Amino acid sequence: MKARNLNPPAPSQGGKLIKGKVLCSSPWVKAKAGCGAARLAKDNTELRQGTPQFKRFEALPQPLDFKVFIFNVTNPYEVQMGKRPRVVEVGPYIYFQYRQKDNIRFSRDRSKVHFSQQQLYVFDAESSYPLTENDPLMVLNMHMNSILQIAEDETYDSLRLINVELNRIFGRPDSMFLRTTPKEFLFDGVPFCVNVIGIAKAICKEIEKRNTKTIRVLPDGSMKFSFFNHKNMTEDGIYTINTGVKNALETQMIEFWNGKNMLDKWSNSSRGSSMTCNKIEGTDGSGYPPFREGVQRMTIFSSDICRTVDIKYVGSSSYEGIPAARYVTDDNFLNKIGPEHNNDCYCVNRIPKAIVKANGCLYEGALDLSTCFGKCRSCGAHDSYHEK
Repeated sequence: MKARNLNPPAPSQGGKLIKGKVLCSSPWVKAKAGCGAARLAKDNTELRQGTPQFKRFEALPQPLDFKVFIFNVTNPYEVQMGKRPRVVEVGPYIYFQYRQKDNIRFSRDRSKVHFSQQQLYVFDAESSYPLTENDPLMVLNMHMNSILQIAEDETYDSLRLINVELNRIFGRPDSMFLRTTPKEFLFDGVPFCVNVIGIAKAICKEIEKRNTKTIRVLPDGSMKFSFFNHKNMTEDGIYTINTGVKNALETQMIEFWNGKNMLDKWSNSSRGSSMTCNKIEGTDGSGYPPFREGVQRMTIFSSDICRTVDIKYVGSSSYEGIPAARYVTDDNFLNKIGPEHNNDCYCVNRIPKAIVKANGCLYEGALDLSTCFGKCRSCGAHDSYHEK
C-alpha cells in the first residue's frame, strides 16, 4: 500500500525547530519570516477540532492506493508430482482505500486523541487495466492447506479424518491449488463447508471455533475464505495518537493501540527479548509530522501484519507537479531478518517443514504471519521470493 504524502512547508534558514519550539536567530527580519513558515506548518498539521487539518484527519480527502500482486501457478499438476512450482507474478490489482475515523475522543489536555477507523476498498478498474477482478488465477488453496497443516500438527487421527472428508468440506479439490479470481480470492471469498453433514459438519464446526479472521461464517452455516474481506468496513482497533499540540514533531505518532504500546505476537529473540518486534510506534501511514525535509527514515505501524515497518528516503519526487519525497520499505521488513540483525523474534517457525536458512529464519522475501493471523497458516512474501 502506498500513500502519496507531500512534505509540508519547512522553516527557512532564519529559524529552526527544536523539541517542538521555534527558536529564531538574527537578523530579526529574516528570522521572523522563518518562524512564520514554521508556525504555519505547525498550525496546518496539528490536530485541533474545527480546523481544515482535523477534517482531513477524520476522513482522508483522497483515497490511498492499495496494490496487490499475486503469484499465478502455471504448472499445478507437475507440482503434485514433486516438481518445483513455476509462478508468474500478476498485478498490480489496484484498489482505492478510503479511511474514516470514528468514536473520536480527546484527552483532557488535548495532547492525545483516541479513535477507531473503518476502511473501505473499491476496485480501481482504470488504474488496474488491462487486469480485471475476474481474471482467471491458479493459486495455492490457502485455507485447505492451512487446515491440513494444523491437523498434521495436532494428531494423526485429526489429519486422517479430514482427509476422509476432504471432498465434502472443500468441494472435491483436484489438487493443492485453486482456480479462482482476484475478486473471489481477495474479498468475496472462496466457499467451503457447503451443505455438509455428519463428520464433515463436525470438522467445519471445529474450524469455526478457531475464529480465524480470514474465514467468515455465512448465515447458512457455510464458510468463505478471503484475504481482505475482514478489513472491509470493519474497525481494526482503538488508536491513541499525539495531536502535536505540545510538540509538532510528535503529530499523529501512535502512543497506544488497543490500550497497549507493545504487542504479544512475536516470540523472544536469541537475546531473550521480543521488544524489537513487538514495539508499537510510528504513524498509521495516513499522516506524518511536519518538517520531514532531511528525514531519512520513518516508521509505520500496520495492524494488518501485527508489526511496524520502517521506510527510508530514496529521493525527491513530485505528484501532479507538487514536490514530494519518496520513501520505500527498508530491507529489515522482509530481507534483513535474523539474529545478526537483532530481529530474529520475527522467526516464529510455525510453518511445518518450511525451508529456512541456517539462522532458523525464512529466506529473504518471506515472513511467517501465523502468530498474527491466528491458527490459519500464513506467509507473506515479497514479489522476488519466487526467485529464491
